Amino acid sequence: MLNELAVGFTVARDRNRCVAVAQGMAAIAEKFDLPIFGWFGRYFMGWAKAQGPTLLDGLAMMEEAFPFIVSGHGNAPIKFYGSHLAAARFEAGRVTDALALVDHALSTGEGPTRGLYASEIHRLQGLFLGNLRFPAEEAERPLCTALEIADAQGAFLLKLRAATSLARLWREQGKRDEARDLLAPVYGWFTEGFDTLDLKEAKLLLEELHAGDDD
Repeated sequence: MLNELAVGFTVARDRNRCVAVAQGMAAIAEKFDLPIFGWFGRYFMGWAKAQGPTLLDGLAMMEEAFPFIVSGHGNAPIKFYGSHLAAARFEAGRVTDALALVDHALSTGEGPTRGLYASEIHRLQGLFLGNLRFPAEEAERPLCTALEIADAQGAFLLKLRAATSLARLWREQGKRDEARDLLAPVYGWFTEGFDTLDLKEAKLLLEELHAGDDD
């Protein structure tokens, strides 16, 4: 139950609520001598800390726990847990390391288009390629794939995340109308959850794209 809660909070990018759950997991692991449960708790605690001034501390915790989590489950969850670790590496400026983990996750487990967070892994690949100044079409391709996978899986939050990233790329390319036309209907599907980080970011981007009409 606690692990499912922690997964839910990471999907929603709610670091504050994830902390208490991760602490609970660590306490249970120590009380009942459950090492793998402790590694999950350490990973989620690391993810919750992997921001701002505690970014490097949180990243170190995730790096330590990640091999135990993945090896203990036959690589099945590598896309989910690898995506968060890759994102933390990226935030710490380790872009090539982040891209290497994403590439590994895409070639491991159920294959490149299946599994929990397959969409997110492709989205991150697009972001990292763009950051490394790869040609625009090479960065755009995995973002489009992320959008298609999320749509096929009915993963609407991941679809919004992919649409937001692709819309940002198109905005940078001067394709403001295309970016707005892509993002607006995906954002418009939601009727709740407007206090979550993904919806806030999408709304802000849409406002910027609409503001451009007045320039």
